[in-house]
Amino acid sequence: TIVRQGYIIPLDKFIENSPKMKKLKELYPSSFKAHSVDGVVYGIPAMVGAQRGLWVRTDLLKKLGLPMPKTLDEFVATLKAMRENLKGPGGKPMYPLISKTYHDGYLPAVIGNYFNVSILPAVKRPNDRKYREGWDSPQFKDYAEFIKMLFDEKLIDPDHALPQKASKTRSKFYAGKGAFLIMWVYRYQEMVSEIRKNFPKAEIALVPPIENPKTGNVMGLSV
Repeated sequence: TIVRQGYIIPLDKFIENSPKMKKLKELYPSSFKAHSVDGVVYGIPAMVGAQRGLWVRTDLLKKLGLPMPKTLDEFVATLKAMRENLKGPGGKPMYPLISKTYHDGYLPAVIGNYFNVSILPAVKRPNDRKYREGWDSPQFKDYAEFIKMLFDEKLIDPDHALPQKASKTRSKFYAGKGAFLIMWVYRYQEMVSEIRKNFPKAEIALVPPIENPKTGNVMGLSV
């Protein structure tokens, strides 16, 4: 309606004349389409689709002869193999997975989605007696038990339970204290350049979404 009343100008010429914007449109066509009217772009999304993802050092996977995990069981088995066979700084056992505490949840956004939960204690929808993603829903208990297992098995950085900045968790990753990291998906260039200062042959990649066969939910990307 605002477009048809002439309050917003089309951005196609601007995008065409900007190499960066042109590239973004090629990478995320559906996002630009969502901000278009009759095929003309009137808005540029500040953030698209996935916000956080599950990163892994693929050079460490290769070192241990491990494939990219495709199921939740394979993910846990990979973490355990790394715990047993990889050493962090000073020769100490590595905590394979590094995450952080944050009000809207790094773990819930990436791993919790697999279990169909949110960190927000939503209890009921209007005229609906069923719990969706509240604290006492069955799926939240499954999620909580999974996270507890990660701590009990020493597969996750214990500092996750403490408030810490994203920069601190990235610094741990760069220092070789973990092989998996939950972080923003657009951090690739910074992350790979920083980690190579300590590990010149380091390679990183996003873990492809791991699907929950029961619900169709995925682990790996927040949407």
